[in-house]
Amino acid sequence: MYAPHFLHSDDFPSFDAAVTWAKETAIRHGFLLVIASYAPQRDGRCDYYLRCDCRVPKSPRDFSGAVRLNTKRKGVGCKFLIKVAERKDRSGFIIAVKAGEHGKHNHELVVYSEGHRQISGLSPESKQLVREMSDAQTKAAQIVVALQQKFPADNPTVRHEYNYRDKIRRERLDGRNPAQQVLHEVVQCGYVYWTATDMDGCICQLFCAHPTSLQLFRTWPYVVGMDSTYKTNRYNMPLVEIIGVTPCNNNFLIGYALLQNHLRVTSGC
Repeated sequence: MYAPHFLHSDDFPSFDAAVTWAKETAIRHGFLLVIASYAPQRDGRCDYYLRCDCRVPKSPRDFSGAVRLNTKRKGVGCKFLIKVAERKDRSGFIIAVKAGEHGKHNHELVVYSEGHRQISGLSPESKQLVREMSDAQTKAAQIVVALQQKFPADNPTVRHEYNYRDKIRRERLDGRNPAQQVLHEVVQCGYVYWTATDMDGCICQLFCAHPTSLQLFRTWPYVVGMDSTYKTNRYNMPLVEIIGVTPCNNNFLIGYALLQNHLRVTSGC
């Protein structure tokens, strides 16, 4: 029985204070609570019900229209329930518990914190670290290790990192589509670029090169290689790398080209 853990002798000054205390108490005992429903009263007050996050009845999944087939539901029909109610004189909030099946769980309690939204995630300090290390081109695995060492209480995972980095990317797009973002970055970084569009105004060819790379090419224009290894992307536009070679057999990148149609590329001297 877990209901006795939620008996509280004093009133709570606000609804948020009562819910916060209840959720923290649940976490200490290995389960999570969510606000599931409320019941308005005639005098304007509301009774709120907090249930276990595994409350959804267990039922077979219909995989006919499912996008991700390798996922499962955590709901097992747990009936644990507590009520947060405001006193009639509106002097504070109390927590009421029920005995029987509403006071116990029908499932195993939380063993690992990772993957549970209430007890794992990135704090503001963790997010700032992810932003700084991402700007420094740090690898994802190294960022996760740094998060786990500096902020172990957040229980960070690589999925948390990926999600926040994707959020940063979408923020920096500032409403621009991918093609507009590429041109924006090219202009902001001072690249020399050239584009070609089709009849509908869509970009079908793109070339860009850094001024320093062009200066190197003017110095050593004798050997040029082209590599179109990167043929797969969502737009089916092969990425061609144009590479130069110095007299010391050191390669340097001249520029990139996105092509609408794959070309047979050869190299020579």
